Amino acid sequence: MASIFGADVLRMETGEIILFFLMIQGIAFFGSLIFGFLADAAGNKRTVMISLGIWSFVVLWAFRLGIVWDPKTEFWTLGVLAA
Repeated sequence: MASIFGADVLRMETGEIILFFLMIQGIAFFGSLIFGFLADAAGNKRTVMISLGIWSFVVLWAFRLGIVWDPKTEFWTLGVLAA
């Protein structure tokens, strides 16, 4: 759905969408390592609560896309946070 939203609503080019998803995959790899270490250090429940807090923030921000910067910049920022 993110690619359809980016292409249809934000008018992103195919190259931009591919770069967006490559960026998400790279950041998600390192994010999973960080959250794995955090789960070992702080516990599973606390780590899941932190990730749910971040995800809730992302969803609420995405609901009002374009509130801080232009929508395309916020789409990239939300991609980083979601990854």
